[in-house]
Amino acid sequence: MNGFETHGIEHLSPSQINMAMDSASAWVVSKLLKQRFSVGIPAERGKAVESGVARGLYHMDMPIADCQARAIEVFESNTALMSGLEPEERKKTYPVIENMVEMAIEQLRPLGDPNWPAETHQNRVEIKCRFKKGEDGTVPIIGFLDFLYDNEIVDLKTTGRLPTKMSAAHCRQAAVYARATGLPVKFLYVSPKNYRWLEPEDVDQSLDEIKAQVKRLEKFLSVSDDPKFLASIVPHNPSSFYWNGNKHLEGELERA
Repeated sequence: MNGFETHGIEHLSPSQINMAMDSASAWVVSKLLKQRFSVGIPAERGKAVESGVARGLYHMDMPIADCQARAIEVFESNTALMSGLEPEERKKTYPVIENMVEMAIEQLRPLGDPNWPAETHQNRVEIKCRFKKGEDGTVPIIGFLDFLYDNEIVDLKTTGRLPTKMSAAHCRQAAVYARATGLPVKFLYVSPKNYRWLEPEDVDQSLDEIKAQVKRLEKFLSVSDDPKFLASIVPHNPSSFYWNGNKHLEGELERA
């Protein structure tokens, strides 16, 4: 039995791997101690924008104003119960969401209709990552595509400031998609005022990074079958953005 099986981890995802790399303690608290990490306004904004854009691509003739309204509806629903966030504060985000939805739809509609799965509207992809020899030496890495076209994959990212190159974390995400499908992957970044298309520079290098980190993670999990013990020894980076709005969960590390 490998370390993943010991802790009931049936699969990983690009986001989980990136979380473990950036903040091992947050990953342990989330994945092993089963504590839910809240996300902030930027993440909820991104979900809302993606929802509005998807609506506009699924219904190519839908007015952009209706797509923007859908995005605002999703944002309101997901943030209504956020502690300390007043309605007026949420409304300040509306123009940003509307601008992002409009820019993304204008960029994506010329590509044509994405391939939509019949039920979930999300395309699931999977690769096997080998971390040691033997039948139990692989773990699935599963991802979900934003927009799958016949000749390429497009992932939509919302950001306050446009990057000039893809981050290592985004390159690892793109590498999983590329390996799973054999298709090129592009990321469309949209900010409140502009957009930028970027592509990963070296898919093979990113896959090597993933494999190395999965090996390390499995060895760490193999140290003990007690999640609390692992929480007591894992390095902790309190300045990681994963702990923003989740400081109360640091007590899980202290009680371990």
